[in-house]
Amino acid sequence: MESSESGIGFQEYWQILKRRWLPALAVFASVVALTTYGTLKEKAVYEAEGKLLFKKTTPGSALTELGKEIGELTSAAEQSNPLTTEIELIRSVENIEQTIKRLQLKNEKNNQLKTKDF
Repeated sequence: MESSESGIGFQEYWQILKRRWLPALAVFASVVALTTYGTLKEKAVYEAEGKLLFKKTTPGSALTELGKEIGELTSAAEQSNPLTTEIELIRSVENIEQTIKRLQLKNEKNNQLKTKDF
């Protein structure tokens, strides 16, 4: 009993491609062109990043030991220290913009100072 091999090998594919190179090139070029057009037409995706500061609130009375930790600095994350958190708050864009407006800071051309230059 002989087992016949079913399917087409590489040589057959190559011969078909050699005979029909023009339609194959047209299909390939149209797929590349449509993919390029779709990629360039797609809207850009932007990412934003921010930090959150959570403050502890204790409902205890200031006369008892329960309200003792109200004035203490605590970190926003478990791995950071409270001073790093306060530095991040001072360097925030909102605080810089308020500082520039309140102090009316100007550059050499007498224009309002930009946040980046601050």
